[in-house]
Amino acid sequence: MSSSISWQSRDESSRNVCPPCIVHQRDERSLEIDDQDSIHAAAAFPVDSEGKHITAADSKAYLEEVITCWKTEAANMKETIESFVAEIHAYSAWHEALRNTISTLESTAKELRTELPSATDEYTKIIQTNLEQDIAHAKLDHAELEQTITSVLTKIHGLRAAHEILHKQIVAVEDAIQELCAQC
Repeated sequence: MSSSISWQSRDESSRNVCPPCIVHQRDERSLEIDDQDSIHAAAAFPVDSEGKHITAADSKAYLEEVITCWKTEAANMKETIESFVAEIHAYSAWHEALRNTISTLESTAKELRTELPSATDEYTKIIQTNLEQDIAHAKLDHAELEQTITSVLTKIHGLRAAHEILHKQIVAVEDAIQELCAQC
């Protein structure tokens, strides 16, 4: 029975180990024995901007680059956080102004609700007073009209009586004219 051993190798670049400015090269290898047992090993090696592995001699420069990169990232994060805090303060002030406006509107609405019945009563009183004045004027006008009608009726009765007297006089004059004519 023969055993077969094979190595499979895969090289990849990984950017999730350190800040985005640092690149690592990942070397993964798997050892398979008789297509059954598998041993998997992976290691990450830092590489410089040209893709060369960083050695122990270059580690100080590498660490300085990492620290500089982290400081840059920290400064960017600080700036982002300060901007976010400024926005939060602006939103907070806006929210407070809205809350004050809402509070003012609610108290105004409450005042209007308490004043509405008295305002309604006052308005009703004004309308009632105006109606009473209109009714009084109408009654006065009605009384004046009744007096005028009574006066006109009295004049009509007077004219009728005068008409009857005049009619009797005309009839008497006509009778007298006929008697005179008969005598002539």
